[in-house]
Amino acid sequence: APPPPPPPPAAAGAHAASEGAVEEEGQAESRSQGATVAAASAEQQARTSKVAAAAAAAASQLHARTLASVRSAPRTSTEFEAVWRSLKGDQGLQARYLGVIPPESLPSVFKASLTPQLLAGILRSLLGCLSTPHHTASAASQEGRAPHPATHPGQTDAGAAVGSGGSQTAMEGRGGGKVLDAGRVGALLRGLAGVPRLSMAAMCVPSKERAELRGLWERARQQAVSVGTLVGGGAASDASADEGPLSNAEWESLRAAFKL
Repeated sequence: APPPPPPPPAAAGAHAASEGAVEEEGQAESRSQGATVAAASAEQQARTSKVAAAAAAAASQLHARTLASVRSAPRTSTEFEAVWRSLKGDQGLQARYLGVIPPESLPSVFKASLTPQLLAGILRSLLGCLSTPHHTASAASQEGRAPHPATHPGQTDAGAAVGSGGSQTAMEGRGGGKVLDAGRVGALLRGLAGVPRLSMAAMCVPSKERAELRGLWERARQQAVSVGTLVGGGAASDASADEGPLSNAEWESLRAAFKL
């Protein structure tokens, strides 16, 4: 049988135009979908940026409030605990907070309300100040000597030393915190030892924490020896024994007082 005759030219043109229209429609739909996805992505990015900005602003405000709170010495144990809890995990700020408290006021601040958990936390913060590499470098540089190697590699990096001279009581640390020097730590430990019912609180510190504190105590004492801040004899050689570094005898007597 003879092949069918070819379609008329007009019909062929209409068919091609129809196929072109379908293809163009598909491309337009693809462009529309792409624009929708891009708009949704831009909206999501804008929303994420707003959330991040709000979170950063809130964190900044919280940090400012925290720094403000550690500039005032507490009058009661309730005030102390409220601020102390807000500083959990930041050893630098904890040390800074302890540094604003007059050591002689600790017995009247805590009275008979010092808990074993609070005692352990305070001791950990104070002893950590003396067992950081930065404390070693600071004390050695004040005497013109090379710093002794750190003996506590796991200790939190709380800050670098600034300033010089025996009257320095603290060094600025990370996050606005401070690392207290040997004299201030000694004064605070003496004051803490005078808190009523200290013996009961010390005996109730869990054995695991007691072992940790015992290790920190020995490292801090060894660090005091290595940087030359350990005073021989029974009393500190500073003009004010209450503010001077701990003597060898004081390290031992305070160890006994804190049941370490």
